[in-house]
Formats: sequence, C-alpha cells, structure tokens
Amino acid sequence: MPPQLELDMKKAQLTSEEIRTLQDMRKRCARRILLSTALAASGHPGGSLSTLDMLLVTYGLIKHDPQQPRLAGRDRVVVSIGHISPGVYSTLAEYGYFTEDDFLSGFRRTGSGFPGHVEKIVPGVEWDTGNLGQGLAAAVGMALTFKIRKMDNRVICFMGDGEHQKGQIIEAIRFARKYKLDNLTVMIDRNHLQICGSTEYVMPQSIRGLYASLGWTVKYLEDGHDYNSIFQALSAAYQNSSGVPTVIVARTIMSKGISFMENKAKYHGSPLKPDQLAAALTELGVEDDFAA
Repeated sequence: MPPQLELDMKKAQLTSEEIRTLQDMRKRCARRILLSTALAASGHPGGSLSTLDMLLVTYGLIKHDPQQPRLAGRDRVVVSIGHISPGVYSTLAEYGYFTEDDFLSGFRRTGSGFPGHVEKIVPGVEWDTGNLGQGLAAAVGMALTFKIRKMDNRVICFMGDGEHQKGQIIEAIRFARKYKLDNLTVMIDRNHLQICGSTEYVMPQSIRGLYASLGWTVKYLEDGHDYNSIFQALSAAYQNSSGVPTVIVARTIMSKGISFMENKAKYHGSPLKPDQLAAALTELGVEDDFAA
C-alpha cells in the first residue's frame, strides 16, 4: 500500500520534501489517468489532469481513513464534476483506498466497480454524480447536517467552470451563505474549457463575481497547479470559522503535464490512441506498459 501523505495545515507552507512527494504522486496518478482512459477507449483525461494537483493536496489535508472509508468522523469530498473520475480514482488509489490494478482493469467496464462518473460503489467516493451542476446542492446538505449535529467535519466540493452555467448552483450558493456554512469549501477547476470549446464562447460569466455578489469569501489562485498556493488557500478555508463559506477559484490548464494535450478542448473527453499514449508516457518519464 502506498504511504499516506499527511499535511499539517498549521504550517505556513509545504516543505521541499512534501512538494517532491506530491510531484511523485502526480506522476503516478497522471499515468493512471492516461492508461485507464486508453484501456477503456473512453473517459475524460483533460479535466482529470487539470484538477489532479488540487485532489492530491485535498486528500493530504482532510480527515479520512482508507481502511475505514465510512469512518464517522471523516470529512466529505463531493465531486460535482463527476466525469473527472479517472483523476479521482487515481488519487484514491494513491492514498490506498484500492489497488491500481483493480482500477485500471475495471474502469468503465460493464458491471465493474469503477463507473465513468464517480459513484459511491467506489471506496472513498461520497456522492453519485450524474448530470453536472448538482454537486454543490448535495455538499450544502452535508455541510448543513454537520452544523445541525454540531460536528466539526468539513465538506470540500470539486466543481468545474462549465457546470456553473446551470441555474441550480445559484440557489445552492445563496443557501450556503444564508445558513453560514463556513464548514464548506468549493474548489473550482477554472481551465476555461468545456466539451464544446471555450467557456467564454459557450456562456460568458464571471464565476468569482457570482460568488462575491452572493456574499462568499472568494480566493483566486493564479496557478492552480502550485502546491503551496493550493495548500495555503485550502488550509485557511478548512480552518474558517467566520460564518461565511469559501470558494477557491484555481486557474488551471486542461490536460496539464502533457504538452500536446494542454489547453485543447478535444481532450475534455478524448482518450489517447496507442501512439499518442506512448508519447505522453515518455514525456511523463514513466514506463509504457499499455500492452502489458
């Protein structure tokens, strides 16, 4: 089982050793993302790679136990952008919830335990994601429950920029502010791309302006792949007791880490062909065991 990374949110910043550990974890997870989607000949590598750094830091900070996925005292991670399942499953495998082989052999296979959108059948997944745009409402419900029960658990909700075009999200934003859900943090993968192309072309909007206008604390990360920036923003949000929920809008790069895939909308939902996969794995500096 891989070692669990445990980050101390009381620190001002990550150590150089922790950053190296995260970089190594990223390389292994990126390989899994590319392999799983190529083996299934379907899936979403682009958003998985753009959210990966945030996922890795999040699971290093929150209260959770891979040996007890339903531990009562655990925090909750809600993945509203459910199609980034390759990134989520890769991260959960890295933290020891299940084996890499189980994930790679089962991803998107009929009857397997690793569906194309994240579902609770997978150890470590907290909510079944279907149609996008609904995860924040689920996360708000969890956060409110913790408040009512006077529990100190936290809720982290991963969202995409494209899904913010849906109206239900605005209702959830208002609700969270009214009921002072400072135990809720939203992490937004702001890569400015969705399946149809640029988010600005499909439906122009100011995501930061939306949350700010409805009373949330808004934090913007110019580099959503910088581990220290993610760590510092998430640590502050996790310890928040102001009565105001927090949103972290992270500027990311679609398909981060694979040069010929970066910032291309086609890789939102297009797995690599064998020759492309070989080139990508070479760029990552990992073994090409696609045919093994």
